[in-house]
Amino acid sequence: MELEFDPFVADDAAVLAAWLASEPWPFHGVRQTWTEEDGLAAVADGEFTGEMTSFWVRAGDDRVGLLRFRYLDEPSPDVDLRVLARHRGRGIGSAMLEWAATYVFSETDRHRLCGETRVDNAAMRRVFERCRWTQEAHYRLSWPDGNGGWIDSIGYAILRDDWRARTPRVTRAPRRS
Repeated sequence: MELEFDPFVADDAAVLAAWLASEPWPFHGVRQTWTEEDGLAAVADGEFTGEMTSFWVRAGDDRVGLLRFRYLDEPSPDVDLRVLARHRGRGIGSAMLEWAATYVFSETDRHRLCGETRVDNAAMRRVFERCRWTQEAHYRLSWPDGNGGWIDSIGYAILRDDWRARTPRVTRAPRRS
């Protein structure tokens, strides 16, 4: 599947709001379900523009995902991926993560790119590992579960040198039995 990455612009706020409200996002923090009003307010608050640079991910005419960089102006930006449920399991997340690293290391002078996911998001953890990102952290009870509780999260990163070499310098230590 060939993907295209189009910059999100604030003029697309209504489209993004409807897209976010179209389904639940169970692994995306406190706001797992969106209303169109939530989406419009988030765009107005700068959650998808400015320091939070976003890209629509398209397969043909279909918007299959959204890729958002947070803190691109800082030394260690991070990336957030969303793929519509009906398009998951097709390698889109891996393609998005590869594109994100290429964008950051080709278009900026940043030396690292980070990402984080909930410990129970097995699919996203596989994407990070498949794309050769290094697990750097296990944060205890750091991510709101959407029900008033907390769940562990896992932090990953790729360095510019790793991206160039396409292999991580450090791999996760084997688990002890």
